[in-house]
This record gives sequence, structure tokens and C-alpha cells, in this order.
Amino acid sequence: MASLFGDYIAEETALTRCYAQPLSALGTNAPVARSWTPELVENLRKYQAHLGLEPDFQGNEAVIVTGQQPGLFTGPLYTVYKAITAIQLAKTLQEKQGVPCVPLFWIASDDHDFEEVRTAHILSKTHTPLSLRYTPHMHIPDLPMYRMPLDAQLQEYIDILSAQTPGSEYTPEVTSFLQETLENATSFSDWFGQIMAGLFEDTPLIFFSPHLDAARQAAQPIFEREIRHPLVSTQLINEAGTHLSQLGYPVQLIKGEQECNFFIEFGGHRRKVLFHDEEFHIPEEKLHCKPDELLALLESAPERFSANVALRCIVQQLLFPAAAYVAGPGELAYWAQLKSLFEFHQQPMPVVYPRAQAVITTPRLEELRDAFSFSWSALQQPYDAVLEAALKTCPPDSAQSIFEEEQDLLRKRTSTLHQRLAALPHPAPVALDMAKSIERHLDRGLQRLERRLLYVDKTRKNTVAQRVTRLHNVFYPFQKPQERVYSALSFFFAQGPELIPRLTQQLDIHTFQQNEVLL
Repeated sequence: MASLFGDYIAEETALTRCYAQPLSALGTNAPVARSWTPELVENLRKYQAHLGLEPDFQGNEAVIVTGQQPGLFTGPLYTVYKAITAIQLAKTLQEKQGVPCVPLFWIASDDHDFEEVRTAHILSKTHTPLSLRYTPHMHIPDLPMYRMPLDAQLQEYIDILSAQTPGSEYTPEVTSFLQETLENATSFSDWFGQIMAGLFEDTPLIFFSPHLDAARQAAQPIFEREIRHPLVSTQLINEAGTHLSQLGYPVQLIKGEQECNFFIEFGGHRRKVLFHDEEFHIPEEKLHCKPDELLALLESAPERFSANVALRCIVQQLLFPAAAYVAGPGELAYWAQLKSLFEFHQQPMPVVYPRAQAVITTPRLEELRDAFSFSWSALQQPYDAVLEAALKTCPPDSAQSIFEEEQDLLRKRTSTLHQRLAALPHPAPVALDMAKSIERHLDRGLQRLERRLLYVDKTRKNTVAQRVTRLHNVFYPFQKPQERVYSALSFFFAQGPELIPRLTQQLDIHTFQQNEVLL
């Protein structure tokens, strides 16, 4: 598969045509500002106050949007990197273009994929991953996150974090902050919002949840068009996916031919909607209705309708004049399938801006990494390969010294044997094959002997293994990049209020390369 991320950054022509604007357009075209609806502005102000914020916005600015599903203890680090990218990008555009621009974080409060967000991974003080999985007593399948209840188990998890993460003089303050936000929160998504608001309280970041009443009212035209033109958006998404696949890129969104791109709530449950035989069907509820009936429901109860991952992008643009959407690599890929969907709904498609990528490290960890001469890519190898590479950096013992002296000679002799046989006037093919086979067997045998000699010194092996385990756990836990696993709270107890300013200071959002953040 071709690298969609790399080709997007390079503005490869065929891929760029899948988006409405290339990445470079953001630096040359001034963002368009327009007034948001008064009801939405009022709802937003109340929502910020609920989160304990007083952001400075008028409701007529251009917007840099990013967002994420509400995750336990903020979810992975990239959630924070998205927010920081949006903040810095809005500031850059406002300074360069002279157009008021604000960053907005879209909390996907109506998302119902609880399995995806219920687990938080924390980097403990022993440099091992600590996984916490939320199991509420009243968990109900297909419950939107703004309805997901908060149980006493979460208080226990706060105590575990306080005791198990690297601490500092900020630990009591951070612990109290988490306890207070938990007490004040009304749902799983609300607690996520309050924690994020606390982390970013000294920034211009605005928070938004699509279940707000004014948002549901304002989004009605999008759902009405979906109902009046059933499955058109599904067809457009799949056709774009086919085109993307033909270009050699992975397809993120694959819709069933009967699947609509919105959900309807029934008794608090978020239900999928299908369309076939000229009717809409809600299988879980064993219901079906004509388009006119569904339009009547939309008119009387718009709060029950919510968008899927694709249609959410259209709703976002209707509500806010987004100049750009800050996306992760996976989002960048599925946005490549949305150009025709924006056109169908007559909404301008914003520039898609890749979020900052980063790895957090410390001076001690850097000393350890340098001792083995490990690059970041080297640490992404499987653990056994990293350990073997680390052992090779150690000074050789007597047995290894002998091996180093003799292996080249052995390889040279077998190679010479093959060459001399081949140089005979009438070389025997069978003999040549056997000589080549001896070469291959010798090479494999020498590789096995080298590995065995590396592990002979058990004390050295154990010491190196401990250090490699530490590096692997910190930087590439579960064979995944650090930013996709650990929660920002892994570092919050040690850094306190300085965490976000320090990350903001060291993240370069314009290089599209991995940042190294030294804490």
C-alpha cells in the first residue's frame, strides 16, 4: 500500500484531488469567518461555563476544529496533541491572515462505541504499562457517552493513579482536581470534557458537544437531506473508497449498501438506520417507516438524531466555518472519501491538517537510549530484536572475541570453495549446489552461534534486558507508538499545570515529523 500520509504531505497530485483543497492552501487562502447561530453561541457559552471556562470568542470567527471520542482519563496522548495543534494553528492563521480564528475541540459525546474508550493505559512509576478498564454496573449497549453513568470504580482508579504514576509536589493538587471533576460530572463524556477543560484552561480552546440542544436544532437540514435522498451519501462514500483503493491507498470507510449515515435514539439507545424497499428500518427496534414519517420525527424530536463518522464532518461544517480540521493519520485517510459528500450537502470542505506527532522522554531515558545507540525506529522493532541489538553494543567477552575473529575466515573459506569449483573447466552442477548449500548452512549456523554467545553471560543479559524492557515499555508499549497508548495523565501528576505549556512549547506543528518532547 502507498503511504497516504506521506503522499498527502507531498501533495501527490492524484491523492490531492480526493480533497477539496491541498494542504498548502491553508497558508495562502485567508480563512472565511461567518456568524454562528445566536442559539449555538448561547449554548456554547453555557457549556464553557459548565466546564469552568471563560473563553474569549464572539461567535463570528473562523474555526480550526479537531475532536475525539471521550476516553477514560482523556484517552491516548494524541488527543492532547490534536488540541495543541488546533490551538497553534488557529494562532498562526490569525497572525498571518489577520482574520479572527479560534480553536474548537469537538467532544464526540454521542459516540456509542464504549469498548473503544473504556480502557486507559498509564505509564507507572516502575516504567510498566498499567491498564485500567471501566466496568460500570449499569452499562447498557449502544448508550451514547453523554448518557454513560459514572460509578465508584472511577474514584478507585483515581487513587491508583495517584499512587502508581510518577509523582511530585503536584500529586495532591492533581488528585483533588480529578476527584472534583468526577463529582461535578454528569456522564462519561462530561467528565472527559471537564478534565480536558482543566488541562487547557489557560488556552483559547473552546469545547463543543454535538448533543447540545442548539446543535441538534441547527443540524436538522443535514438529516433532512439524508432522509429525502436515502443512501446517496452511502453510495458517494463507497465510490470514493473504490477510487482510493485503485490509487493504492487503504480504505477506511466501507458502508453496507443499505446503511444510512445517521443514528436515531430509542429509549436512550443509539440505533443504526437502514433503508430498503422504500422504507427506513431500525432493526434493533423492529421498526420501519416511510420517509415522510421519519421527517416528521426529525421535526418533532431532532435531539434523537445523530451523525455517523462521515456525516459528522458535514454537520461540523454547517455549524462552524471551519478553515481546517486537525486529523490523525486514520482520519486523514477517511477524509479522502468525503469530498463528494461535502458537495452533495453544499458545504465547503475544509483543509485537513495533520496533527502533531510526538514522543515524550526524559534526560535519564535519553542517556539510556544513547548508550545503546537506538534510533526511534529501532525501538519500534519487536522486543527480541531490540534486545539482541542492545546486547551487540556491549563489549564482547572472550568467546565473542574468538567468534568475531573466526567467523569471517569461515565464511571466506566456504565462499572460496564455491568459487574454485565454479572455475574448473567442467564444473559439476551437483557439486556447485552442495558448495552453495554449505555456505547457506554455515551462515545460519554462525547466526545461531552468535545469538547463543550473546546470551551466555546471564548477568549482563539480565541487566541489558531490564533496560531494554524499560525503553520498550515507555516508547513502544504493546508494539504501538507511545502516543497511541498512554494517557496524558501518566505525566500530569509529575508535571502539574506545566504539562500543557511544556508540550505546547516543544511541539512543532509545521514539520509533520515526530517531535521529541523532553520533560
